[in-house]
Amino acid sequence: MFKTYSTCNIINEIQARIPKALFSIQLFIDENHLFFLSEKLITSLNKNIEFEIVIVAPNQKKSLKLINLLKRLIDGGAEIYWNIDENSFENESYFAIFDKSYLIEGEKDDLNRIDEANYIEGKNTFFKSIILDSKKINLQTGDIKIDFKSDHYIVRKKETVNISWKVNNAHHVSIHPDIGQVNLEGSRNVVLYNDQTYRLVAKNKELVVEKNIFIKIKESPDMEFDVSVFDKTLKDFITLTPSGEKSFHYGVYLGQLVRLKWDFGFSGKLIEKSIGKLPLIGSYEFEVNEITHFTFILNLIDGSISKNLIFHTFKEEEISNFPKKRENLESTPKAYNPSSNRFKVLIRKLKDIF
Repeated sequence: MFKTYSTCNIINEIQARIPKALFSIQLFIDENHLFFLSEKLITSLNKNIEFEIVIVAPNQKKSLKLINLLKRLIDGGAEIYWNIDENSFENESYFAIFDKSYLIEGEKDDLNRIDEANYIEGKNTFFKSIILDSKKINLQTGDIKIDFKSDHYIVRKKETVNISWKVNNAHHVSIHPDIGQVNLEGSRNVVLYNDQTYRLVAKNKELVVEKNIFIKIKESPDMEFDVSVFDKTLKDFITLTPSGEKSFHYGVYLGQLVRLKWDFGFSGKLIEKSIGKLPLIGSYEFEVNEITHFTFILNLIDGSISKNLIFHTFKEEEISNFPKKRENLESTPKAYNPSSNRFKVLIRKLKDIF
């Protein structure tokens, strides 16, 4: 007897019908529906029933949870196929055939069919054609081969690197952290902020194999300058500090002698736009007679960095006449001579300008 049953709740109907099957079960469903039916299916495997299951999906990715379920079903004698069909997946065009004669499918408009036997026979033929267009799932065994690499292993912070992989003889591959499940072969661009180890985990029916790659973040070089001015009273150079941690503005007296010193412990070429080429270890002295702006550029193998130093000039009388409020002086950063209030006022005046 041939019978067709159309329903809007196809999975519950399939679940109810599975225990009644005597000879064969053919399913065209998705991964989520397979999990829902798994308990009933595993129980029925012991009845020597012919099982053919086609799982429709939008791509090749298979979750580890699915792989474990497939292993149980395949070990129990089920033949399982993977069919990539975005339209069927999105439209949920699922159906089930029991004993080649009982069809359950999603609700259709043409419910009044004249010949159910011919219709179900056509559905059986259609199912066989789907199998021909699908890939049979055979869980791999034996050694797993992994090629897992990065295009760079030492990079700067926030630099993009490309990691790539190719895995043979595995049915599930994941990369941690952050990436998750991936295809057997592929690549991914990642932006790194810290040292990072990526771990690739590949699994087949028998083995779990891991491979790690480590990418090191190297410190970004910075141009640190020791800035000092000559104090006529002390007859010596005294360290000068900028007006802020990120703003390299300095206040000096008109006509004062300034010395810049540096020692860069990495390879490259140093230039200053107005001075020209400079050694990587050296010093430079100049007398400040007007606002003076330096732009230092350090060219490295993998890029360049720059730093601006700006020197503002003040006359002695400008500092002497500047109002000296106690609360301002207490909150003022130390100038290049911590014991001299006039230098504190100089820095305070510079901060008020910027």
